[in-house]
Amino acid sequence: MIALVFFIRYHYNMESEQKNILQELPIEWREYEYRHRPKNGNWFWFVASGALVLIIISILLKNFLLGVVAIAGAFAVAMLGAQTPRKLNYAIEKRGVKAGAHFYPFKELESFWISYEPPHKKELILKSKKKIIKHVHISLGHNNPKKIRDILKKILKEEEYEETFTDILTERLGI
Repeated sequence: MIALVFFIRYHYNMESEQKNILQELPIEWREYEYRHRPKNGNWFWFVASGALVLIIISILLKNFLLGVVAIAGAFAVAMLGAQTPRKLNYAIEKRGVKAGAHFYPFKELESFWISYEPPHKKELILKSKKKIIKHVHISLGHNNPKKIRDILKKILKEEEYEETFTDILTERLGI
């Protein structure tokens, strides 16, 4: 009987806490999809030089597939570098997180992390249960990261995100 009373109280407290969270939602903002760094001609020469080195290595090793991959990779990196970021609508809603045209339901997310390094880095990182796109990075703009964290902690597990080699490389290259 006592266990039943504790269960009912716990369940009631959880429901009222969920209602309080839902009253704060949605949180909406408009922000660029990533921080833009203008690139000059030197940046493009650097990319071309890296591709040229890989092409020379591929010729010396008689590995022509490496040469083709180097050319395609340099072209892709140059195209990404030349793009300017789009301004997207973001929202944390009752059922999930919206980023532009994409919607990430909470039931398909494992955890979140807020990376906050003022003044340039303030982003929400969502860890998906999907295998292909594992992490989604969302710029928080002028939102209070603590408020977002407090809300998401009640919905998702908070798990520290370790930057990958790809994250570090794209940050350094400015793409």
